[in-house]
Amino acid sequence: AWKLTSEQLIDFFNNPRFARGIATGLAAEIRIMSNSYRTPLLEQPPQVVNVAAVSVAAAFEAYYRSMMNALLNAKKQSANVEFFPAMHMQIPARVLYINGFKAARQWLSDNVTIDDNSSW
Repeated sequence: AWKLTSEQLIDFFNNPRFARGIATGLAAEIRIMSNSYRTPLLEQPPQVVNVAAVSVAAAFEAYYRSMMNALLNAKKQSANVEFFPAMHMQIPARVLYINGFKAARQWLSDNVTIDDNSSW
C-alpha cells in the first residue's frame, strides 16, 4: 500500500501546482454534482430502490422526528410529554409509505413512457 507521512502531505499541499490541481479537481466534481440539482426531481432517473437501506433510514427518521416533535410540544406546553409515542405504528407506516413511493416511482419509470408530444 502507498502512504504518505503527514509532513509529506503538508509539503504536497504547499506545492502551488498540487494545490491548484486539487482546487481544479474539486471544482470540476462540484460542477458535475450540481448538474443533478438543476434537473427537476421528476425528470431525474430514479435510483434502484434498496429496500433494506431505505427501511433502516425511515426507522431512524421516525425516532428522530418523534423525539423532536416531543421536545417542541414539551417546550410549547411546558408539560411532560412522551418522547416516543406509538412507535409500533409510526415505524411500519413510515417504512411502508416511503418504500412504497420509491417503488412506485421506480415502477412508473420502468413501465410507463411519456411521449414528448403528448398533452395531459
